[in-house]
Amino acid sequence: MQTTNWREKFAGIFTFLIGLTFLGLLVFDFISSRASSLTAADENIVINRGALFMYLRVCLGILISLIGGVALLKVRRTGWVFCTAILVLHVVITGYLFFFLSKLGMKKEMIAVSVPFTLGLLSVIFLLLPGTRQKYRVSSTTILLTLVFLLAIGALFFFLQ
Repeated sequence: MQTTNWREKFAGIFTFLIGLTFLGLLVFDFISSRASSLTAADENIVINRGALFMYLRVCLGILISLIGGVALLKVRRTGWVFCTAILVLHVVITGYLFFFLSKLGMKKEMIAVSVPFTLGLLSVIFLLLPGTRQKYRVSSTTILLTLVFLLAIGALFFFLQ
């Protein structure tokens, strides 16, 4: 059985931590008294449509991140696909946030966003190295599948409102 090197462990653990962070934020949102999207009326739970789609997007992202991180550490090709897609999406979102914050002139927030952006970019680079692609048996078909998967989850994250 093949083992993972430090670069693959870094990418897998970072993807897993992304999922855990969003899971913690989701749990905090549920237990927070400020969650106005969920209300209880006559023993029924009422949720508005926008909040439902937001919870579905976040739960899907958490699930893909956690499964991808664990599968990457177990040297599975699906782990490479899930981690690459989630990490590219993470880099796009944090890169956009960094650009937006720079336009607003928010220096401290830019520094805070640059750290996860840099870690995500390093993780993507580590996953695209030839040795890593060879270990996970990544072919052109796998790369095409990853791009289609990335487009699908990107469409869910950006257009499902």
